[in-house]
Amino acid sequence: VVGGRSESLAHDPAYREFFDIVVSRALARMDTMVELMLPFCRKGGVAVAYKGRRAGPELTAAKGAIAATGGGEARVFEVTDATGVEDSGARLVVIPKTDPTPERYPRREGIPGKRPL
Repeated sequence: VVGGRSESLAHDPAYREFFDIVVSRALARMDTMVELMLPFCRKGGVAVAYKGRRAGPELTAAKGAIAATGGGEARVFEVTDATGVEDSGARLVVIPKTDPTPERYPRREGIPGKRPL
Protein backbone atom coordinates (compact mmCIF):
# COMPACT_ATOMS: atom_id res chain seq x y z
CA VAL A 1 0.00 0.00 0.00
CA VAL A 2 1.30 3.40 -0.95
CA GLY A 3 -0.12 6.54 0.59
CA GLY A 4 -0.40 9.63 -1.54
CA ARG A 5 -2.46 11.56 -4.01
CA SER A 6 -2.99 10.21 -7.50
CA GLU A 7 -2.02 13.58 -8.95
CA SER A 8 1.48 13.18 -7.48
CA LEU A 9 2.03 9.41 -7.55
CA ALA A 10 1.06 9.12 -11.22
CA HIS A 11 4.12 11.22 -12.15
CA ASP A 12 6.48 8.92 -10.21
CA PRO A 13 8.27 6.61 -12.71
CA ALA A 14 7.84 3.71 -10.26
CA TYR A 15 4.06 3.83 -10.73
CA ARG A 16 3.40 5.58 -14.04
CA GLU A 17 2.02 3.24 -16.71
CA PHE A 18 3.15 0.26 -14.64
CA PHE A 19 0.01 -1.66 -13.70
CA ASP A 20 -1.99 -4.17 -15.76
CA ILE A 21 -5.22 -3.37 -13.92
CA VAL A 22 -6.16 -0.18 -12.09
CA VAL A 23 -9.33 -0.34 -9.97
CA SER A 24 -11.33 2.45 -8.38
CA ARG A 25 -14.55 2.60 -6.42
CA ALA A 26 -16.70 5.70 -5.88
CA LEU A 27 -13.81 8.07 -6.47
CA ALA A 28 -15.45 10.76 -8.61
CA ARG A 29 -17.30 11.33 -11.86
CA MET A 30 -15.91 9.39 -14.83
CA ASP A 31 -14.33 12.43 -16.49
CA THR A 32 -12.28 12.99 -13.33
CA MET A 33 -11.64 9.30 -12.60
CA VAL A 34 -10.01 8.57 -15.94
CA GLU A 35 -7.51 11.39 -15.49
CA LEU A 36 -6.56 9.94 -12.10
CA MET A 37 -6.60 6.24 -13.12
CA LEU A 38 -5.27 5.88 -16.66
CA PRO A 39 -1.78 7.32 -15.98
CA PHE A 40 -1.13 4.31 -13.70
CA CYS A 41 -2.23 1.78 -16.32
CA ARG A 42 0.22 0.33 -18.85
CA LYS A 43 -0.64 0.22 -22.55
CA GLY A 44 -2.62 -2.99 -23.06
CA GLY A 45 -3.95 -2.92 -19.50
CA VAL A 46 -7.37 -1.84 -18.24
CA ALA A 47 -8.86 0.62 -15.81
CA VAL A 48 -11.95 -0.66 -13.99
CA ALA A 49 -14.30 1.78 -12.27
CA TYR A 50 -17.09 0.66 -9.95
CA LYS A 51 -20.02 2.97 -10.64
CA GLY A 52 -23.77 3.16 -10.12
CA ARG A 53 -26.76 3.48 -12.42
CA ARG A 54 -25.42 6.74 -13.89
CA ALA A 55 -22.42 4.96 -15.41
CA GLY A 56 -23.80 5.30 -18.94
CA PRO A 57 -24.38 9.07 -18.94
CA GLU A 58 -21.10 9.68 -17.08
CA LEU A 59 -19.25 7.57 -19.62
CA THR A 60 -20.76 9.54 -22.50
CA ALA A 61 -19.63 12.78 -20.86
CA ALA A 62 -16.13 11.34 -20.28
CA LYS A 63 -15.35 10.25 -23.86
CA GLY A 64 -13.08 13.25 -24.45
CA ALA A 65 -11.22 12.68 -21.17
CA ILE A 66 -10.76 9.00 -22.00
CA ALA A 67 -9.29 9.81 -25.40
CA ALA A 68 -7.04 12.56 -23.97
CA THR A 69 -5.54 10.21 -21.36
CA GLY A 70 -4.88 7.25 -23.66
CA GLY A 71 -8.01 5.18 -23.15
CA GLY A 72 -9.93 3.22 -25.73
CA GLU A 73 -13.60 2.35 -26.08
CA ALA A 74 -15.10 1.58 -22.68
CA ARG A 75 -17.56 -1.19 -21.90
CA VAL A 76 -20.13 -1.23 -19.10
CA PHE A 77 -21.05 -4.43 -17.24
CA GLU A 78 -23.88 -4.91 -14.74
CA VAL A 79 -22.73 -6.29 -11.41
CA THR A 80 -24.59 -9.38 -10.27
CA ASP A 81 -24.45 -11.36 -7.05
CA ALA A 82 -23.46 -15.04 -6.84
CA THR A 83 -26.95 -16.13 -7.96
CA GLY A 84 -26.87 -13.93 -11.06
CA VAL A 85 -29.24 -11.30 -9.65
CA GLU A 86 -28.38 -7.67 -10.45
CA ASP A 87 -26.69 -5.98 -7.48
CA SER A 88 -28.65 -2.74 -6.90
CA GLY A 89 -27.69 -1.05 -10.14
CA ALA A 90 -23.94 -1.30 -9.70
CA ARG A 91 -21.88 -1.20 -12.89
CA LEU A 92 -18.26 -1.89 -13.79
CA VAL A 93 -16.83 0.42 -16.42
CA VAL A 94 -13.83 -1.21 -18.12
CA ILE A 95 -11.56 1.08 -20.11
CA PRO A 96 -8.70 -0.40 -22.15
CA LYS A 97 -5.45 1.56 -22.22
CA THR A 98 -4.59 1.94 -25.90
CA ASP A 99 -2.03 4.76 -25.90
CA PRO A 100 0.42 6.33 -23.46
CA THR A 101 -0.97 9.08 -21.24
CA PRO A 102 0.56 12.47 -22.05
CA GLU A 103 2.94 13.67 -19.31
CA ARG A 104 0.70 16.64 -18.48
CA TYR A 105 -1.88 14.26 -16.94
CA PRO A 106 -2.93 14.10 -14.26
CA ARG A 107 -2.90 17.80 -13.64
CA ARG A 108 -1.87 19.20 -10.27
CA GLU A 109 -3.73 18.40 -7.05
CA GLY A 110 -7.42 19.28 -7.02
CA ILE A 111 -7.63 20.45 -10.64
CA PRO A 112 -9.09 17.24 -12.16
CA GLY A 113 -12.10 17.48 -9.84
CA LYS A 114 -12.55 21.24 -10.21
CA ARG A 115 -12.09 21.37 -14.00
CA PRO A 116 -12.71 17.91 -15.50
CA LEU A 117 -11.40 17.30 -19.02
